[in-house]
Amino acid sequence: MHRLFRSAVSAAGVAAVLAATAPDPAALCAGLADVQRWVARDGLDLVLAQLVGTVAWLAALWLAAGLVLVAGTRLPGAAGRVSGALARRALPGGLRRVAAAALGASLATSALPAMSSPSAAAEG
Repeated sequence: MHRLFRSAVSAAGVAAVLAATAPDPAALCAGLADVQRWVARDGLDLVLAQLVGTVAWLAALWLAAGLVLVAGTRLPGAAGRVSGALARRALPGGLRRVAAAALGASLATSALPAMSSPSAAAEG
């Protein structure tokens, strides 16, 4: 239960950061509609920073969604199968394997302190 709480807090933190740093879609659309005016008004360096920031934000959003899908493959039944099918379509194979290994390693290492505690040894 503690691991689930930590995961939920981490996911909420990532969501908060993504929401706080999200680009303004209306401003981007207006800028892209008239790029020359946008560059003249804000300067090339700021326009490029906004565009690169938007791409980075979209990549972080894609990665977060992919990690949720990979974690969802551990769910039993149809939910796990659907999550696995979506993960196979949304993420490259290498990234799925890395995410699955990271998820497995985090689960294994979170169990180590409980197994090595004196109360666990006394119960066993």
